[in-house]
Amino acid sequence: MNLPNKKTASISPAAAITYYMSLPFIYLVSILPFKLLYSFSDFLNYILFNVIGYRKKVVIENLRNSFPGKTEQEIYNIAETDSERSQFL
Repeated sequence: MNLPNKKTASISPAAAITYYMSLPFIYLVSILPFKLLYSFSDFLNYILFNVIGYRKKVVIENLRNSFPGKTEQEIYNIAETDSERSQFL
C-alpha cells in the first residue's frame, strides 16, 4: 500500500531560536504566585492604557456610542475602571 507523501512542517531558524529563548521566561512566569502575577498584570495595564494609551481611543469611542447620555467625565471614569478589569480579554 502506497501512502501519499506528506510534506513535513519546517520551522525557520529564527522561530526556533525565539521559541527556545522564551522557554525560560515562560517557565519562570508559570511558577510565580497568583498575587505576584496579578500585581504584574496591573502594572502592565497601567503602562499600556494610561502611559502609552494602547486602545484608549477605541475604548472611549465605544463607550460614547454605547452610553450617549453619559457625560465625558463619566465615560472616562468607566474607561479607567473597566480597563483595570478587562484590558486583555
